[in-house]
Amino acid sequence: MKKNNTELKQGNSFQFFIKNENGTILMSFIFFLPIFIGLIFLSFEISCFIQKKAKLSDAMEQATLALTVENNNIPSSEQEVKNNILISSFAHAYLPEETFSEPVITINSSASHIDYHADITMSYPAKFLNKAFNLISISDIKLDESAIAKKNTSITAIPTDVVFVTDYSGSMNRDFDGTDIDSTDISKVRIVALRRILKNLHNEIQQNENINLVGFVPFTWGTKRTIDNNNTTPTLLCHFPFVPKKHSPDGNYLTKYNISGLKELPGMDKIVSLNMINDINYGKLSDKEYISISEEITDKANYTDREKALRYLSRIYYVKLENVISPVIEENIDYEKTIKSINGSDHTIDIPLSDVRVNDFCLRTSMAHTFDSNNMDDSQFSKILNSRANGGTLISSGILSGNNLFKETNNNNRKIMVILSDGDDNDNTHAGDNRINKDAPYLNITKKLIDNGMCERIKDNDIRMVFIAIGYTPDENIDWKKCVGEGNFYLASNAQELELDINRALATEDTEVGRNTPKN
Repeated sequence: MKKNNTELKQGNSFQFFIKNENGTILMSFIFFLPIFIGLIFLSFEISCFIQKKAKLSDAMEQATLALTVENNNIPSSEQEVKNNILISSFAHAYLPEETFSEPVITINSSASHIDYHADITMSYPAKFLNKAFNLISISDIKLDESAIAKKNTSITAIPTDVVFVTDYSGSMNRDFDGTDIDSTDISKVRIVALRRILKNLHNEIQQNENINLVGFVPFTWGTKRTIDNNNTTPTLLCHFPFVPKKHSPDGNYLTKYNISGLKELPGMDKIVSLNMINDINYGKLSDKEYISISEEITDKANYTDREKALRYLSRIYYVKLENVISPVIEENIDYEKTIKSINGSDHTIDIPLSDVRVNDFCLRTSMAHTFDSNNMDDSQFSKILNSRANGGTLISSGILSGNNLFKETNNNNRKIMVILSDGDDNDNTHAGDNRINKDAPYLNITKKLIDNGMCERIKDNDIRMVFIAIGYTPDENIDWKKCVGEGNFYLASNAQELELDINRALATEDTEVGRNTPKN
Protein backbone atom coordinates (compact mmCIF):
# COMPACT_ATOMS: atom_id res chain seq x y z
CA MET A 1 0.00 0.00 0.00
CA LYS A 2 2.85 2.34 0.83
CA LYS A 3 4.51 1.53 -2.47
CA ASN A 4 1.39 2.41 -4.40
CA ASN A 5 1.09 5.69 -2.51
CA THR A 6 4.70 6.53 -3.31
CA GLU A 7 4.24 5.81 -7.02
CA LEU A 8 1.07 7.88 -7.02
CA LYS A 9 2.85 10.82 -5.43
CA GLN A 10 5.71 10.57 -7.93
CA GLY A 11 3.27 10.47 -10.83
CA ASN A 12 1.39 13.45 -9.52
CA SER A 13 4.66 15.36 -9.07
CA PHE A 14 5.73 14.67 -12.65
CA GLN A 15 2.33 15.70 -14.01
CA PHE A 16 2.49 18.86 -11.92
CA PHE A 17 6.00 19.59 -13.24
CA ILE A 18 4.85 19.18 -16.84
CA LYS A 19 1.75 21.28 -16.35
CA ASN A 20 3.79 24.00 -14.64
CA GLU A 21 4.98 26.62 -17.19
CA ASN A 22 8.40 26.96 -15.57
CA GLY A 23 8.95 23.25 -15.90
CA THR A 24 8.03 23.34 -19.56
CA ILE A 25 10.49 26.15 -20.24
CA LEU A 26 13.26 24.36 -18.36
CA MET A 27 12.69 21.11 -20.26
CA SER A 28 12.73 22.99 -23.56
CA PHE A 29 15.93 24.78 -22.57
CA ILE A 30 17.63 21.53 -21.59
CA PHE A 31 16.55 19.95 -24.87
CA PHE A 32 17.81 22.78 -27.08
CA LEU A 33 20.94 23.66 -25.07
CA PRO A 34 23.28 21.30 -27.00
CA ILE A 35 21.95 22.72 -30.26
CA PHE A 36 22.61 26.30 -29.10
CA ILE A 37 26.13 25.37 -28.01
CA GLY A 38 26.75 23.67 -31.32
CA LEU A 39 25.57 26.74 -33.22
CA ILE A 40 27.84 28.98 -31.15
CA PHE A 41 30.88 26.82 -31.86
CA LEU A 42 29.86 26.59 -35.51
CA SER A 43 29.76 30.40 -35.73
CA PHE A 44 33.25 30.53 -34.19
CA GLU A 45 34.46 28.00 -36.75
CA ILE A 46 32.92 29.95 -39.63
CA SER A 47 34.49 33.17 -38.36
CA CYS A 48 37.87 31.44 -38.12
CA PHE A 49 37.40 30.07 -41.64
CA ILE A 50 36.62 33.52 -43.05
CA GLN A 51 39.67 35.06 -41.36
CA LYS A 52 41.99 32.34 -42.61
CA LYS A 53 40.56 32.55 -46.12
CA ALA A 54 41.13 36.32 -46.19
CA LYS A 55 44.74 35.90 -45.05
CA LEU A 56 45.37 33.14 -47.56
CA SER A 57 43.85 35.26 -50.32
CA ASP A 58 46.17 38.16 -49.41
CA ALA A 59 49.15 35.78 -49.33
CA MET A 60 48.37 34.36 -52.76
CA GLU A 61 47.88 37.79 -54.29
CA GLN A 62 51.26 38.92 -52.98
CA ALA A 63 52.85 35.63 -54.03
CA THR A 64 51.66 35.87 -57.63
CA LEU A 65 52.91 39.46 -57.78
CA ALA A 66 56.27 38.13 -56.60
CA LEU A 67 56.18 35.63 -59.47
CA THR A 68 55.94 38.53 -61.93
CA VAL A 69 59.18 39.86 -60.48
CA GLU A 70 61.07 36.56 -60.35
CA ASN A 71 60.11 35.37 -63.84
CA ASN A 72 60.59 37.13 -67.14
CA ASN A 73 59.43 34.24 -69.31
CA ILE A 74 58.50 30.56 -69.10
CA PRO A 75 60.68 29.27 -66.21
CA SER A 76 63.37 26.61 -66.32
CA SER A 77 63.09 23.52 -64.09
CA GLU A 78 65.37 25.21 -61.55
CA GLN A 79 63.22 28.33 -61.54
CA GLU A 80 60.08 26.21 -61.14
CA VAL A 81 61.46 24.89 -57.86
CA LYS A 82 62.17 28.46 -56.72
CA ASN A 83 58.64 29.48 -57.71
CA ASN A 84 57.12 26.70 -55.59
CA ILE A 85 59.24 27.74 -52.62
CA LEU A 86 58.21 31.36 -53.18
CA ILE A 87 54.48 30.59 -53.11
CA SER A 88 54.84 28.35 -50.04
CA SER A 89 56.91 30.93 -48.18
CA PHE A 90 54.22 33.59 -48.65
CA ALA A 91 51.53 31.19 -47.44
CA HIS A 92 53.54 30.25 -44.34
CA ALA A 93 54.39 33.90 -43.66
CA TYR A 94 50.70 34.83 -43.45
CA LEU A 95 49.55 31.58 -41.76
CA PRO A 96 52.60 30.07 -40.05
CA GLU A 97 50.74 27.37 -38.08
CA GLU A 98 48.82 25.80 -40.95
CA THR A 99 49.62 22.98 -43.37
CA PHE A 100 49.76 23.56 -47.12
CA SER A 101 49.82 21.39 -50.20
CA GLU A 102 52.41 21.67 -52.94
CA PRO A 103 51.42 24.76 -54.96
CA VAL A 104 50.35 24.41 -58.57
CA ILE A 105 51.72 27.18 -60.79
CA THR A 106 50.75 27.86 -64.37
CA ILE A 107 52.54 30.50 -66.46
CA ASN A 108 51.18 31.43 -69.87
CA SER A 109 53.07 33.76 -72.19
CA SER A 110 51.71 35.82 -75.07
CA ALA A 111 53.10 38.55 -77.30
CA SER A 112 51.94 41.35 -75.00
CA HIS A 113 51.83 39.89 -71.50
CA ILE A 114 52.51 36.94 -69.19
CA ASP A 115 49.85 35.44 -66.90
CA TYR A 116 50.85 33.85 -63.58
CA HIS A 117 48.27 31.52 -61.99
CA ALA A 118 48.91 29.82 -58.63
CA ASP A 119 46.74 27.38 -56.62
CA ILE A 120 47.27 26.00 -53.14
CA THR A 121 45.28 24.04 -50.56
CA MET A 122 45.43 24.73 -46.84
CA SER A 123 44.26 22.31 -44.15
CA TYR A 124 43.75 23.01 -40.48
CA PRO A 125 42.00 21.26 -37.55
CA ALA A 126 38.38 22.16 -36.75
CA LYS A 127 39.19 23.22 -33.21
CA PHE A 128 35.82 24.66 -32.20
CA LEU A 129 33.67 21.90 -33.68
CA ASN A 130 35.84 19.21 -32.13
CA LYS A 131 35.30 20.87 -28.75
CA ALA A 132 31.56 21.05 -29.29
CA PHE A 133 31.23 17.44 -30.46
CA ASN A 134 34.07 15.75 -28.64
CA LEU A 135 32.50 12.34 -29.11
CA ILE A 136 32.73 12.68 -32.88
CA SER A 137 36.03 12.92 -34.75
CA ILE A 138 35.83 15.77 -37.27
CA SER A 139 38.48 15.75 -40.00
CA ASP A 140 40.62 18.77 -40.90
CA ILE A 141 39.04 21.62 -42.81
CA LYS A 142 40.46 22.14 -46.29
CA LEU A 143 40.54 25.50 -48.03
CA ASP A 144 41.48 26.03 -51.68
CA GLU A 145 42.76 29.39 -52.85
CA SER A 146 44.14 30.74 -56.11
CA ALA A 147 45.35 34.03 -57.55
CA ILE A 148 46.29 35.42 -60.93
CA ALA A 149 48.73 38.20 -61.81
CA LYS A 150 49.56 39.69 -65.19
CA LYS A 151 52.70 41.44 -66.39
CA ASN A 152 52.93 43.41 -69.62
CA THR A 153 56.02 42.64 -71.68
CA SER A 154 55.76 45.00 -74.60
CA ILE A 155 57.33 48.07 -72.98
CA THR A 156 61.03 48.81 -73.37
CA ALA A 157 63.20 48.87 -70.26
CA ILE A 158 64.68 52.22 -69.19
CA PRO A 159 68.28 52.65 -67.91
CA THR A 160 68.04 53.39 -64.19
CA ASP A 161 70.43 54.61 -61.48
CA VAL A 162 69.63 53.42 -57.96
CA VAL A 163 70.65 54.53 -54.47
CA PHE A 164 69.60 52.52 -51.43
CA VAL A 165 69.12 54.54 -48.23
CA THR A 166 69.01 51.93 -45.50
CA ASP A 167 68.20 52.08 -41.80
CA TYR A 168 71.00 50.53 -39.71
CA SER A 169 69.56 51.44 -36.31
CA GLY A 170 69.50 48.98 -33.42
CA SER A 171 65.82 48.16 -33.93
CA MET A 172 66.74 46.45 -37.22
CA ASN A 173 67.96 43.56 -35.04
CA ARG A 174 64.34 42.76 -34.11
CA ASP A 175 61.89 40.59 -36.01
CA PHE A 176 59.18 42.00 -38.24
CA ASP A 177 56.74 42.11 -35.32
CA GLY A 178 59.09 44.42 -33.43
CA THR A 179 60.14 41.93 -30.75
CA ASP A 180 63.65 40.87 -29.77
CA ILE A 181 64.34 37.28 -30.77
CA ASP A 182 67.04 34.72 -30.04
CA SER A 183 69.64 33.41 -32.43
CA THR A 184 67.55 30.36 -33.36
CA ASP A 185 65.15 32.65 -35.23
CA ILE A 186 67.85 34.60 -37.01
CA SER A 187 66.09 34.37 -40.39
CA LYS A 188 63.23 36.48 -39.04
CA VAL A 189 65.48 39.40 -38.09
CA ARG A 190 64.86 42.51 -40.20
CA ILE A 191 68.49 43.29 -40.95
CA VAL A 192 69.24 39.64 -41.79
CA ALA A 193 66.36 39.50 -44.27
CA LEU A 194 67.41 42.84 -45.78
CA ARG A 195 71.03 41.72 -46.19
CA ARG A 196 69.95 38.55 -47.97
CA ILE A 197 67.63 40.46 -50.30
CA LEU A 198 70.19 43.14 -51.15
CA LYS A 199 72.94 40.58 -51.75
CA ASN A 200 70.76 38.68 -54.21
CA LEU A 201 69.65 41.93 -55.78
CA HIS A 202 73.22 43.15 -56.16
CA ASN A 203 74.09 39.96 -58.04
CA GLU A 204 71.08 40.44 -60.32
CA ILE A 205 71.90 44.10 -60.92
CA GLN A 206 75.37 43.13 -62.11
CA GLN A 207 73.71 40.99 -64.78
CA ASN A 208 71.23 43.72 -65.74
CA GLU A 209 72.62 46.43 -68.00
CA ASN A 210 69.56 48.61 -67.38
CA ILE A 211 70.18 49.10 -63.63
CA ASN A 212 73.21 50.81 -62.08
CA LEU A 213 73.78 50.79 -58.33
CA VAL A 214 75.38 54.19 -57.78
CA GLY A 215 75.21 54.30 -53.99
CA PHE A 216 74.38 52.62 -50.70
CA VAL A 217 73.71 54.87 -47.69
CA PRO A 218 73.36 53.14 -44.31
CA PHE A 219 72.20 55.59 -41.65
CA THR A 220 71.43 55.82 -37.95
CA TRP A 221 71.25 59.26 -36.31
CA GLY A 222 73.51 60.61 -39.03
CA THR A 223 75.67 58.86 -41.63
CA LYS A 224 79.37 58.06 -41.89
CA ARG A 225 81.78 59.29 -44.55
CA THR A 226 85.27 57.98 -45.19
CA ILE A 227 88.04 60.08 -46.73
CA ASP A 228 91.06 58.25 -48.13
CA ASN A 229 94.44 59.64 -47.10
CA ASN A 230 96.84 58.16 -49.69
CA ASN A 231 97.19 54.63 -48.33
CA THR A 232 97.08 55.76 -44.71
CA THR A 233 94.24 55.22 -42.27
CA PRO A 234 91.13 56.86 -43.75
CA THR A 235 89.49 59.76 -41.94
CA LEU A 236 86.08 58.89 -40.53
CA LEU A 237 83.49 61.65 -40.34
CA CYS A 238 80.13 61.81 -38.61
CA HIS A 239 78.26 63.29 -41.54
CA PHE A 240 75.07 65.34 -41.44
CA PRO A 241 74.10 66.54 -44.95
CA PHE A 242 72.71 69.77 -43.53
CA VAL A 243 74.11 73.24 -44.23
CA PRO A 244 75.43 74.79 -40.99
CA LYS A 245 74.60 78.30 -39.87
CA LYS A 246 78.33 78.85 -39.49
CA HIS A 247 80.67 76.42 -41.19
CA SER A 248 83.48 74.93 -39.12
CA PRO A 249 86.30 73.57 -41.35
CA ASP A 250 87.69 71.59 -38.40
CA GLY A 251 84.29 70.20 -37.48
CA ASN A 252 84.57 71.39 -33.86
CA TYR A 253 80.81 71.61 -33.37
CA LEU A 254 81.13 69.48 -30.21
CA THR A 255 84.69 70.09 -29.00
CA LYS A 256 84.11 73.84 -28.78
CA TYR A 257 82.31 73.11 -25.52
CA ASN A 258 85.33 73.17 -23.19
CA ILE A 259 86.56 74.95 -20.08
CA SER A 260 88.36 77.62 -22.10
CA GLY A 261 85.13 78.48 -23.86
CA LEU A 262 83.26 78.61 -20.56
CA LYS A 263 85.80 81.05 -19.09
CA GLU A 264 85.10 83.47 -21.95
CA LEU A 265 81.38 83.76 -21.15
CA PRO A 266 80.10 86.94 -19.41
CA GLY A 267 80.36 86.90 -15.62
CA MET A 268 82.69 83.89 -15.43
CA ASP A 269 85.65 85.99 -14.26
CA LYS A 270 84.08 85.86 -10.78
CA ILE A 271 84.10 82.06 -10.65
CA VAL A 272 87.20 81.13 -8.65
CA SER A 273 86.86 77.38 -9.26
CA LEU A 274 87.20 77.96 -13.01
CA ASN A 275 90.49 79.78 -12.58
CA MET A 276 91.80 76.87 -10.53
CA ILE A 277 91.14 74.36 -13.34
CA ASN A 278 93.42 74.20 -16.33
CA ASP A 279 91.84 73.25 -19.66
CA ILE A 280 90.97 69.54 -19.56
CA ASN A 281 90.65 66.96 -22.31
CA TYR A 282 87.40 66.88 -24.26
CA GLY A 283 84.71 64.95 -22.40
CA LYS A 284 86.83 64.43 -19.28
CA LEU A 285 85.30 66.87 -16.78
CA SER A 286 85.03 64.98 -13.47
CA ASP A 287 81.95 64.79 -11.25
CA LYS A 288 83.71 66.74 -8.51
CA GLU A 289 84.76 69.53 -10.89
CA TYR A 290 81.29 69.73 -12.44
CA ILE A 291 79.54 70.02 -9.07
CA SER A 292 82.01 72.57 -7.72
CA ILE A 293 81.76 74.83 -10.78
CA SER A 294 77.97 74.60 -11.11
CA GLU A 295 77.43 75.44 -7.42
CA GLU A 296 79.67 78.50 -7.62
CA ILE A 297 78.02 79.71 -10.84
CA THR A 298 74.61 79.35 -9.19
CA ASP A 299 75.76 81.35 -6.15
CA LYS A 300 77.73 84.15 -7.80
CA ALA A 301 76.48 84.78 -11.36
CA ASN A 302 73.44 86.91 -12.16
CA TYR A 303 70.37 85.26 -13.67
CA THR A 304 71.17 85.95 -17.34
CA ASP A 305 74.81 84.88 -17.09
CA ARG A 306 73.95 81.93 -14.84
CA GLU A 307 71.48 80.27 -17.23
CA LYS A 308 73.82 80.54 -20.20
CA ALA A 309 76.85 79.34 -18.23
CA LEU A 310 75.06 76.37 -16.65
CA ARG A 311 73.78 75.27 -20.06
CA TYR A 312 77.30 75.53 -21.49
CA LEU A 313 78.78 73.65 -18.51
CA SER A 314 76.14 70.95 -18.84
CA ARG A 315 77.16 70.35 -22.44
CA ILE A 316 80.80 70.05 -21.43
CA TYR A 317 79.96 67.46 -18.80
CA TYR A 318 77.18 65.49 -20.54
CA VAL A 319 78.77 65.36 -23.99
CA LYS A 320 78.49 61.55 -23.84
CA LEU A 321 74.70 61.70 -23.87
CA GLU A 322 72.37 61.75 -26.87
CA ASN A 323 70.20 64.53 -25.49
CA VAL A 324 73.20 66.86 -25.52
CA ILE A 325 74.73 66.05 -28.91
CA SER A 326 71.50 66.00 -30.94
CA PRO A 327 70.40 69.52 -29.84
CA VAL A 328 73.88 70.82 -30.69
CA ILE A 329 73.52 69.43 -34.22
CA GLU A 330 69.99 70.81 -34.59
CA GLU A 331 70.99 74.28 -33.41
CA ASN A 332 73.64 74.44 -36.13
CA ILE A 333 71.28 73.60 -39.02
CA ASP A 334 70.34 76.37 -41.41
CA TYR A 335 67.10 74.90 -42.74
CA GLU A 336 66.61 77.42 -45.54
CA LYS A 337 70.10 76.92 -46.95
CA THR A 338 69.81 73.15 -46.53
CA ILE A 339 66.69 73.09 -48.71
CA LYS A 340 68.41 75.24 -51.35
CA SER A 341 71.47 72.94 -51.34
CA ILE A 342 69.32 70.00 -52.52
CA ASN A 343 69.47 71.44 -56.03
CA GLY A 344 72.93 72.94 -55.63
CA SER A 345 75.94 72.64 -53.35
CA ASP A 346 77.06 74.03 -50.00
CA HIS A 347 78.97 73.13 -46.85
CA THR A 348 77.69 70.32 -44.64
CA ILE A 349 78.10 69.45 -40.96
CA ASP A 350 81.02 67.02 -40.69
CA ILE A 351 82.42 66.06 -37.30
CA PRO A 352 85.46 63.82 -36.67
CA LEU A 353 83.98 60.51 -35.55
CA SER A 354 86.45 60.44 -32.65
CA ASP A 355 84.67 63.52 -31.23
CA VAL A 356 81.38 61.62 -31.02
CA ARG A 357 81.14 59.73 -27.72
CA VAL A 358 77.62 58.29 -28.21
CA ASN A 359 77.13 54.95 -29.97
CA ASP A 360 73.71 55.94 -31.34
CA PHE A 361 75.28 58.41 -33.78
CA CYS A 362 76.74 57.98 -37.25
CA LEU A 363 77.29 54.19 -37.18
CA ARG A 364 79.97 54.76 -34.54
CA THR A 365 80.22 51.08 -33.53
CA SER A 366 79.71 49.72 -37.05
CA MET A 367 81.99 49.20 -40.05
CA ALA A 368 79.20 50.47 -42.31
CA HIS A 369 79.57 53.77 -44.14
CA THR A 370 78.31 55.51 -47.28
CA PHE A 371 79.26 53.53 -50.37
CA ASP A 372 79.31 55.30 -53.75
CA SER A 373 80.06 54.49 -57.36
CA ASN A 374 83.70 55.51 -56.91
CA ASN A 375 84.39 52.57 -54.57
CA MET A 376 81.85 50.08 -55.86
CA ASP A 377 83.95 47.00 -55.03
CA ASP A 378 82.01 43.76 -54.48
CA SER A 379 83.97 42.62 -51.43
CA GLN A 380 83.76 46.06 -49.85
CA PHE A 381 80.03 46.24 -50.49
CA SER A 382 79.53 42.82 -48.89
CA LYS A 383 81.57 43.91 -45.87
CA ILE A 384 79.49 47.06 -45.40
CA LEU A 385 76.24 45.16 -45.89
CA ASN A 386 77.21 42.67 -43.16
CA SER A 387 78.25 45.38 -40.71
CA ARG A 388 76.58 45.79 -37.36
CA ALA A 389 73.26 47.61 -37.08
CA ASN A 390 73.26 49.81 -33.99
CA GLY A 391 72.12 53.33 -33.14
CA GLY A 392 69.24 55.76 -33.39
CA THR A 393 67.25 56.98 -36.39
CA LEU A 394 67.37 60.23 -38.36
CA ILE A 395 65.87 59.41 -41.77
CA SER A 396 66.55 62.80 -43.37
CA SER A 397 70.30 62.34 -42.85
CA GLY A 398 70.14 59.28 -45.10
CA ILE A 399 67.80 60.82 -47.67
CA LEU A 400 69.86 63.97 -48.24
CA SER A 401 73.07 61.90 -48.37
CA GLY A 402 71.43 59.80 -51.07
CA ASN A 403 70.42 62.92 -52.97
CA ASN A 404 74.03 64.12 -52.89
CA LEU A 405 75.23 60.83 -54.40
CA PHE A 406 72.95 61.37 -57.39
CA LYS A 407 74.63 64.73 -57.97
CA GLU A 408 77.83 62.83 -58.79
CA THR A 409 76.15 61.08 -61.73
CA ASN A 410 76.04 62.92 -65.02
CA ASN A 411 73.60 61.16 -67.31
CA ASN A 412 69.99 61.11 -68.40
CA ASN A 413 69.17 57.82 -66.68
CA ARG A 414 66.07 57.49 -64.59
CA LYS A 415 66.92 57.88 -60.90
CA ILE A 416 65.37 55.93 -58.01
CA MET A 417 66.08 56.40 -54.31
CA VAL A 418 64.83 53.43 -52.27
CA ILE A 419 64.42 54.44 -48.61
CA LEU A 420 64.18 51.54 -46.15
CA SER A 421 63.41 52.25 -42.49
CA ASP A 422 61.92 50.34 -39.59
CA GLY A 423 60.96 53.23 -37.33
CA ASP A 424 60.34 56.92 -36.85
CA ASP A 425 63.08 59.39 -35.99
CA ASN A 426 64.41 59.54 -32.44
CA ASP A 427 62.86 62.93 -31.76
CA ASN A 428 61.99 62.34 -28.12
CA THR A 429 64.87 64.66 -27.26
CA HIS A 430 64.34 68.28 -26.30
CA ALA A 431 66.01 71.00 -28.34
CA GLY A 432 67.93 72.00 -25.25
CA ASP A 433 69.50 70.27 -22.27
CA ASN A 434 66.73 68.49 -20.36
CA ARG A 435 68.42 69.33 -17.10
CA ILE A 436 68.21 73.06 -17.80
CA ASN A 437 65.12 73.49 -19.98
CA LYS A 438 62.53 70.73 -19.68
CA ASP A 439 59.93 72.74 -21.61
CA ALA A 440 62.04 73.13 -24.76
CA PRO A 441 60.39 71.96 -28.01
CA TYR A 442 61.19 68.62 -29.64
CA LEU A 443 63.73 68.48 -32.46
CA ASN A 444 61.72 67.10 -35.42
CA ILE A 445 64.55 67.69 -37.90
CA THR A 446 63.10 65.50 -40.65
CA LYS A 447 59.63 66.99 -40.26
CA LYS A 448 60.99 70.54 -40.46
CA LEU A 449 62.87 69.69 -43.65
CA ILE A 450 59.81 68.05 -45.22
CA ASP A 451 57.59 70.97 -44.22
CA ASN A 452 60.09 73.29 -45.89
CA GLY A 453 59.93 71.40 -49.19
CA MET A 454 62.65 68.72 -49.01
CA CYS A 455 60.64 66.09 -50.91
CA GLU A 456 59.60 68.47 -53.68
CA ARG A 457 63.17 69.69 -54.14
CA ILE A 458 64.46 66.12 -54.50
CA LYS A 459 61.77 65.36 -57.08
CA ASP A 460 62.89 68.47 -58.95
CA ASN A 461 66.20 66.61 -59.44
CA ASP A 462 64.20 63.97 -61.38
CA ILE A 463 64.62 61.50 -58.55
CA ARG A 464 61.80 59.10 -57.82
CA MET A 465 61.69 58.29 -54.11
CA VAL A 466 60.29 55.02 -52.76
CA PHE A 467 59.67 54.58 -49.03
CA ILE A 468 59.41 51.05 -47.60
CA ALA A 469 58.38 50.84 -43.93
CA ILE A 470 59.82 47.63 -42.47
CA GLY A 471 57.64 46.07 -39.79
CA TYR A 472 55.98 49.29 -38.63
CA THR A 473 53.40 51.90 -39.55
CA PRO A 474 54.93 55.41 -39.67
CA ASP A 475 53.64 58.01 -37.25
CA GLU A 476 51.12 60.47 -38.66
CA ASN A 477 53.52 63.26 -37.74
CA ILE A 478 55.12 62.77 -41.17
CA ASP A 479 53.09 61.88 -44.25
CA TRP A 480 55.54 59.71 -46.18
CA LYS A 481 52.89 58.86 -48.78
CA LYS A 482 52.62 62.53 -49.64
CA CYS A 483 56.40 62.92 -49.60
CA VAL A 484 57.21 60.09 -52.03
CA GLY A 485 53.85 59.72 -53.76
CA GLU A 486 50.96 57.36 -53.07
CA GLY A 487 52.20 54.65 -55.45
CA ASN A 488 55.73 54.74 -54.04
CA PHE A 489 54.92 53.93 -50.41
CA TYR A 490 54.98 50.33 -49.13
CA LEU A 491 54.43 48.55 -45.81
CA ALA A 492 56.47 45.33 -45.48
CA SER A 493 55.22 43.13 -42.64
CA ASN A 494 57.49 40.17 -43.44
CA ALA A 495 60.58 39.26 -45.44
CA GLN A 496 58.58 38.12 -48.46
CA GLU A 497 56.74 41.43 -48.72
CA LEU A 498 60.00 43.32 -48.25
CA GLU A 499 61.61 41.50 -51.17
CA LEU A 500 58.55 42.02 -53.35
CA ASP A 501 58.35 45.74 -52.51
CA ILE A 502 62.02 46.33 -53.30
CA ASN A 503 61.72 44.54 -56.63
CA ARG A 504 58.56 46.47 -57.50
CA ALA A 505 60.37 49.71 -56.69
CA LEU A 506 63.17 48.81 -59.11
CA ALA A 507 60.99 47.90 -62.09
CA THR A 508 62.92 49.21 -65.10
CA GLU A 509 59.88 49.15 -67.35
CA ASP A 510 57.66 52.19 -67.55
CA THR A 511 54.76 50.23 -66.06
CA GLU A 512 53.88 48.24 -62.97
CA VAL A 513 55.82 45.06 -62.16
CA GLY A 514 52.57 43.15 -62.33
CA ARG A 515 49.03 43.36 -61.13
CA ASN A 516 46.44 40.96 -59.83
CA THR A 517 43.50 40.15 -62.06
CA PRO A 518 40.05 38.83 -61.08
CA LYS A 519 39.75 35.06 -60.73
CA ASN A 520 37.37 33.17 -62.98
